[in-house]
Amino acid sequence: MLEIGRNKHYRGFFTGSDQVWNASRSISDFYFLKFAPEYKRNTYAVSLGVAEIPKWNVSNVKKGVLPFSTISVREKNTIKVLSKFGLKCSLECDPTVLMTKDEWKLFYKVFDYKTIINSEYLFIHFINEPNKVAVRWIKEISKLYNLKIICFGYKYDCILNIKNAEFVDGDPKAYVALIDNADFVCTDSFHTSIFSINLQKDFYVFERQYLHSFPQTGRISDLLNEKNLTNRLITNIKEPEISRIDYSKIKGFDQEREHGKAYILKILEK
Repeated sequence: MLEIGRNKHYRGFFTGSDQVWNASRSISDFYFLKFAPEYKRNTYAVSLGVAEIPKWNVSNVKKGVLPFSTISVREKNTIKVLSKFGLKCSLECDPTVLMTKDEWKLFYKVFDYKTIINSEYLFIHFINEPNKVAVRWIKEISKLYNLKIICFGYKYDCILNIKNAEFVDGDPKAYVALIDNADFVCTDSFHTSIFSINLQKDFYVFERQYLHSFPQTGRISDLLNEKNLTNRLITNIKEPEISRIDYSKIKGFDQEREHGKAYILKILEK
């Protein structure tokens, strides 16, 4: 195998973020950076995607992670799991928050969302089909604030059958722009949740109807607990009590952002 990492042009290699080490399935050697020398292997905010490594995958994951020079992870639980291998890990923020709200606005500035939507709207982004609880809250929020419903990325009949709903697709610029300019956001996505906080949007996140047996709600719970936003996670069919978020009382990502940048620079300056 070509060992690119021996080339003097490369100070180090990073794998991550997100679930490149999703332990619920077989992990490619590529994500373990086996093409690079061990002393140049690093991670940034990597995630296992599950609370525990399945027994059939423990030896493979252990073999892949032990040679790494430095490891940073995205969830507290991942530190707990990897510590069983004798590894020391740091906790770093998701890379999407390494950019500020203003920097994300510059990222999508050439995208004119008003050519698609010319009214205030509720942004809907669900990875799996919304459950009955989510649909009920979506209808109530839309009615309360007189919002058009924009379903992004994935088409679901339970949403599109609502009278004032329509589907919109697009690239990453459209995704960020549509979150940032929404009046309200509803989702089951970790990244849509973290973008909503970073861009200071009103939002609710709902339990995902996973199509597999490895729930991944821990990362969303960690995020909401850290930001004192646990009331934005809706798990039951109680009567909707819709509210806005006072972001003057919510701690932003400044500290995590600086810590994450310092972690990367320290590795590159070795």
